[in-house]
Amino acid sequence: MDGMKKRLGNSGTILGIALKEDSITSLKKFKTRHRLTYPIALDRGGRMFGKFALNAIPASVLFDRQGVIRHIETGYSSQKFAQTSARFTTLIRGAAGRSARR
Repeated sequence: MDGMKKRLGNSGTILGIALKEDSITSLKKFKTRHRLTYPIALDRGGRMFGKFALNAIPASVLFDRQGVIRHIETGYSSQKFAQTSARFTTLIRGAAGRSARR
């Protein structure tokens, strides 16, 4: 996701949501250990997980600038990540084109 964050630049934002960490301290240690630079929110009660009816972790939810969910991806594999990355790029380019026409 750090690579995706770099490709997005100012076109979008990556936000991680931690379900298994039980404190800010453990979340900071996790980010340091895995060298993550994007922001991660702590969801102690799993409310976000339930809100989006996610059934596996990790999960990625792509929102457009209006807050509409454009894509949900659950689980992880390098192939899935490549597909998700391509979808993100396509959606971001489409959004940038719509903004330029306004």
